[in-house]
Amino acid sequence: MPADPHAMAEMAEMMQLEGAELDEMFLREMIVQHATALPTSHRAKPHVMDAELRDLADAMFDDQAREVGGMQAMLEP
Repeated sequence: MPADPHAMAEMAEMMQLEGAELDEMFLREMIVQHATALPTSHRAKPHVMDAELRDLADAMFDDQAREVGGMQAMLEP
């Protein structure tokens, strides 16, 4: 897989941070990553024919939404 310059720049920035600054950057990046799964699983759910795959899409949406909410709460003062 080719290197992702954006991801590499983020990792370089993260390696310069520590403590609360690193925690905050990590949470912000993970919120973005988890949030990108929400529209994909939401759009797929009504069209997926396999019941097991539909259940997986439901679970992924619910889990990712809950995790985004939890991470956002961790960023609140």
